[in-house]
Amino acid sequence: MADRVALVRALREVADGDPADALRLARLLPAARALLAAASGSGPGSGSGSGFDPARDGFDLEALERRVLRAAHLARLREALAAGDDEEIAAAAWPDLYGAIELLSAGERERVEALTG
Repeated sequence: MADRVALVRALREVADGDPADALRLARLLPAARALLAAASGSGPGSGSGSGFDPARDGFDLEALERRVLRAAHLARLREALAAGDDEEIAAAAWPDLYGAIELLSAGERERVEALTG
C-alpha cells in the first residue's frame, strides 16, 4: 500500500509539472507498470495486493509514456538543430510520431519544414 501511495504521489507531482519532468517520469513508469502487473496478478509479486489502478488513481500510463517519448524526440531534434547539420536535422525530424515539431519555436519549425517539406 505504501508503495502505491508513494508512486501515485510521485507520478502526480511529475506529471502535473509544467513542463513535466520527462526524465523522472521515464524512471517512474517502469515502477508503475510493475505495480500494475502485481495488482493484476500477471507479474513479479503478483497477488501482493498492491491495489495500483492507474484509472482510479487518475493516470493514463500510455499517455504518460507518449509524453516521455515526445520529450525524447524533441531533445534529439533540438540537438540536431544545434549541430546545424541538415541531414541530421532531417533524420531527427522525420517521422514526427509524437508531435515534437509543434513544440519547436517558429524559427526552429521553419528550418525543419524547409528540410522535410
